[in-house]
Amino acid sequence: MHKSYDYFQEFFRVNEAGRPLPKFPVQVCSGPTQEILKPRHSVHIFPHLQKIDRKLSALFESKTCPEEAPDPEAAYDDLFKLHFHAEKLFQQALFLDMADRTSWSDIQQAYTTAPRPDSLSSRLNDLKVFWKGRLESVLETEGAYGL
Repeated sequence: MHKSYDYFQEFFRVNEAGRPLPKFPVQVCSGPTQEILKPRHSVHIFPHLQKIDRKLSALFESKTCPEEAPDPEAAYDDLFKLHFHAEKLFQQALFLDMADRTSWSDIQQAYTTAPRPDSLSSRLNDLKVFWKGRLESVLETEGAYGL
C-alpha cells in the first residue's frame, strides 16, 4: 500500500514566541572567520525541499495547470501553501544554523517574499546559493539524508 508523502511536515519545534529551537549543535571553525562547519539544520530539510520542489514543478507542468483545474482557486491555494511552508522551513533552518550571527526577526525580514504565481518555489536553490555548495558536500561526505 502506498503511503502519501506529507509535504507539510514540521521539522523544528518552536517556542511560545514562534522562534525555532535547535535540533543539532552548530559547529563553528575556531579560526578568525568563525565559519560554520556543517549547516546541519539546512541539511536536515534539504531532502524535504527537494520533494516540495518536485511537487511544485509537477503542479506547474501538469496538464491540469491551475487555470485548467476543476477548481483553479484551490489549485493556486495548494501552490501557495507549499511555497509558504517551504519558505518557513528555509527560514527556520537558516536561523538555527546561524543563530550566533543573526536574529530570528532579521531572517524573517530578509527572506519573506510575497510570491507571484510564476515565482513560487521551495527555496531549495536559495538554500544551495546561501551555503555556496557546502550543503551538497556535507550530504555526500556524511550521507546526511539519515539525520
